[in-house]
Amino acid sequence: MRKFDLLKLLILGLIALAFGSCSDDDSTTVDVPTAVLKITQDSDDNSKVTVEVEEATGVLSYAFSFGDGNTVNAEGPKASHTYLWNSEFTVSVVLTSAQGVSEVTGTLTVTDAESEVICNNNYYQLLTGGCQDGGPGLGKTWKFSIAPGAFQVGPGPEHGDWNPDQNVIWWGSQYNHWGGNNGEGISMPEALKSRFTFGLFPNVMEVQATHQINNWQEDITAEAYIDFESVYEGEDSYSVSIIEEDGTMFLQIMDGGFLGYKQTVDGVVNSKYEIVSLTETELYVRYLNVLNKNEPENGMNYRYLKFVQEDVVEEEPAPAAE
Repeated sequence: MRKFDLLKLLILGLIALAFGSCSDDDSTTVDVPTAVLKITQDSDDNSKVTVEVEEATGVLSYAFSFGDGNTVNAEGPKASHTYLWNSEFTVSVVLTSAQGVSEVTGTLTVTDAESEVICNNNYYQLLTGGCQDGGPGLGKTWKFSIAPGAFQVGPGPEHGDWNPDQNVIWWGSQYNHWGGNNGEGISMPEALKSRFTFGLFPNVMEVQATHQINNWQEDITAEAYIDFESVYEGEDSYSVSIIEEDGTMFLQIMDGGFLGYKQTVDGVVNSKYEIVSLTETELYVRYLNVLNKNEPENGMNYRYLKFVQEDVVEEEPAPAAE
């Protein structure tokens, strides 16, 4: 009886070993790129930084993000950048290879930045109120506009030809669109209470909001082309930056932040807004938008959003004379 038990145990052990070997042989792993991130700051001016990816193999492209709203897509493993304000920044590089995608990160502290570059920048001055004695100001607070044309959709002209006083696109809202004057009688009063305060050093957008406005495409059960209000699901603050690309100025909100109206474009929450017009009291932005994500042949168009200073009172236009 004992010999039989010993023989049975031996056979079971061999079977387990065989299955274990098969499991090891059949397993497959995806070798995503790995690397070491080297961050070098200039010894005379630590706002000037060189970021280099080392010990990486098989990488096809590198997407550098410097933590201040500026990004660089490169085929090579090295990029340089100059910071315009002092803070601690997180630098990241997304590595793409034929096998997959990975990310390496690092941090640095900047103390030598020439902040007057931002203090003297007209866009930052208008958006935030500018600096006080070379340092941070009090910030400026913006709200949704309810004036005619505050919400518009269409292909729109090129930036240099755009005139915000001309309704030259497919559709433009009438007065108090978000307050129920939208054909469907849908009102979004809580979202209209949202406030967005832009400040400097650190460059952030503080959000005071309990609700947000959503593009109808955010909810597959929503009726087509009808937006809706929901509980605000963002953060209390986001880092922001004003960046220039090919002569056009953009307002970039980091980490998936948005200006009260949420829409996902190509799987990512829209956080980059072209600045169409910016004055002391009005901020007009636009971004590329999928007209109907269920019908991609309809292509892209612009969605325009207008904001005004918190203390601006917008009155309903007088009826046109008959």
